[in-house]
Amino acid sequence: MLIDFKQGTVGKVQDIIKQYEAAGKETGTPGPELYCMSTGEYDAMAIWKLDKGPSDMEWEMSPNDIKWWDAFVKQQGSVEAAQKLQQEFAGYVNKSTSYLSRKVKD
Repeated sequence: MLIDFKQGTVGKVQDIIKQYEAAGKETGTPGPELYCMSTGEYDAMAIWKLDKGPSDMEWEMSPNDIKWWDAFVKQQGSVEAAQKLQQEFAGYVNKSTSYLSRKVKD
């Protein structure tokens, strides 16, 4: 996923990402690899490894992502607070786009 954040929001975005990562660390669920872009129109790139293929993108049904969500809700104090933080993050996104790719095997 390539993400262009609204100007002046990167610090707030980084704070939210730290909270996302803390929930992942608590449950042992892998998050995406994050890259800051040096050129181009996007600010960041997030790459998720899909061990079970595209079905891993159905995060609401994936066992790992359900564990992550439960830990995130606990961390935030309620489902509503967790959803509010996700909405806040989404509000900082100017635009994004996603692609699927596969690693070429030797």
